[in-house]
Amino acid sequence: MAHGQGRYGCLDNAIRRGRPLISDEERAERQRAIETARASIFLEGFSVGPEFDALDQRFIDGELSMDELIAATKRALGLPE
Repeated sequence: MAHGQGRYGCLDNAIRRGRPLISDEERAERQRAIETARASIFLEGFSVGPEFDALDQRFIDGELSMDELIAATKRALGLPE
């Protein structure tokens, strides 16, 4: 391993430089998925509280996988994972 590089090499460099971990296309797909889910929730007569905005944004930005987002949402709602 080269000096100054972490275990994952170029991935560590991307993280340090603040570059996204996912492509622009993946980010757009994730954004659409969140918008679709929120629209569905709204159409069912419910709303999404602001406490979920940060979780959704972390998913959109590639910081969380879908499984991690679902688990974090369930925890926030007090539901069993």
